[in-house]
Amino acid sequence: MAAERGRRGTRSPGGGPTTHSLLTQIAGDTVLREATEDDHPSLLALEGMAPHAGASLIQARANFFAHTDAYPVSQVLVAEREDAVIGVECLSLTEVRVGGVSCRAGYAFNTRVQPGLQRRGLGPALLTAAEQWAQAQGAGYLTGSSRSPTSRR
Repeated sequence: MAAERGRRGTRSPGGGPTTHSLLTQIAGDTVLREATEDDHPSLLALEGMAPHAGASLIQARANFFAHTDAYPVSQVLVAEREDAVIGVECLSLTEVRVGGVSCRAGYAFNTRVQPGLQRRGLGPALLTAAEQWAQAQGAGYLTGSSRSPTSRR
């Protein structure tokens, strides 16, 4: 399947890519776009830079896209500067219950920003794009989890 994937993007419930495309200039020379298979080595390297990930996670995950592939509708966004991937946000749609009522929600996960470029607005830009993607998919909520450096103290 990976060889057939081509561009990563929003997938319809039948599993095929849709024509939805995202390309946004977010700050100066930084562009937010859909991830492609060509980004795979850069995404694994970025994931390996995370202080709580490291080599053990990279060894366990040979396919960066495996987690998003588990969802019928998903998207992987990358932030790119000077042809280098400097950030990533994984997104999917899931059903949640709010007040006992089932509804569609976007799920944001595996957010990464290259060390040394953090605290410069890239994370919030990725989150804003996640919110826009979820709304475009008809989701009334965006959920996820985060781990900040201060949460480990």
